[in-house]
Formats: sequence, structure tokens, C-alpha cells
Amino acid sequence: MKLIHVLGEEVYRDLMKWEDEYENCGIAYEYTRDGSPYGLLAKAVDKSDVVIAEKVVYGKYPIRPWLEAFGAQLDDWANQLKEQGITPDQYNVGYTSCPRESLFE
Repeated sequence: MKLIHVLGEEVYRDLMKWEDEYENCGIAYEYTRDGSPYGLLAKAVDKSDVVIAEKVVYGKYPIRPWLEAFGAQLDDWANQLKEQGITPDQYNVGYTSCPRESLFE
């Protein structure tokens, strides 16, 4: 399941544009605070782990399946790096990152 399908193309493109504004930050995803099954909260986090911006978007479909799959993919990727002896401070300024095309588009 790709994020573009869960959110819909217009909302997805808007979110990617917002993320591009914070290219020097890590982006964290969470469920929205309002409890909506369709809501996704994106946070731009700086190198000091300070949230400097947030954006809430609502998709066409429930976000939980995508968020769970994305989290599992990040965990798997981080474990692969760990097995290679690579620590978080050695890549992407301490942020776990994965190929953008994975679960996004």
C-alpha cells in the first residue's frame, strides 16, 4: 500500500511539497490527535530533536495500515544498517531514512 493511494494524489502532493520545505529535517509520522482513522500528523524534527513544524492531512482511506507498514519498513532498514555496523549518527545526520519510493509512491 502506497501513501499516495491512502491519501489521494492531491493531498499526497501537498504533503510532499511541505516536506520539501523542511529538507534539512527528519520527518516523523503519527496518528492525528483528533483520533480520526484518516488523519496523518507529519512533524519536521531538527537535528536537536525539536519539532519545528507540523502538518495534518486527511486521506481517502484509513491511515493505520500504511503507518504500521511504514514503521515496520523503517525498523527493518535500521536493523539492516545495524547488522552492517552502521550507527544512526553515521547516516543522514542521525535520522533513519529509507528510499523515498518505497511506501510513498
